[in-house]
Amino acid sequence: MTTPANLTAVHYLGAAIVVLIILLAISCWWGYREFERGHSARAAEVSMLRTGLSRASQNIVDLKHQSEGLKAQLQLSRNNAAQALEQQQLNHEQELQALRERLNPLSERDISTIQRMAEKLNLAANALHATGSFKQSREAKNLASSGFRIVDDLNRARATQEAA
Repeated sequence: MTTPANLTAVHYLGAAIVVLIILLAISCWWGYREFERGHSARAAEVSMLRTGLSRASQNIVDLKHQSEGLKAQLQLSRNNAAQALEQQQLNHEQELQALRERLNPLSERDISTIQRMAEKLNLAANALHATGSFKQSREAKNLASSGFRIVDDLNRARATQEAA
């Protein structure tokens, strides 16, 4: 038989080798499990990213449809605004024409008649002053001044109306 010291060393050496094999097996198993866990986590992340990408793509398509709808609404609004502007201009022209017809009660002949009357009153005022009717002369002068002012106002209004 062999000595107990040699057997224990061989036993210790064999036990150490068995322990090393067990530790190696445990570390391999643990490494594989971590690899699988990491791989599954990466797969979950990739899956989540793919889902996010598909949602983003769908959102882009939805936004394109909304954009097209909004463009159509904008064009419709522009068309409506253009029609409203045309109608407003037409109404403005009609109102302006009605205003011209309403504010043009005096013809050119009527204005010249008023001017001649004012000139005659001015001459009459001088004659009344010469005869000594000072009060009537002053009234005639005032009436002549008013007539000239009215003629000027009417001529200015006619020029403004024609310019409009």
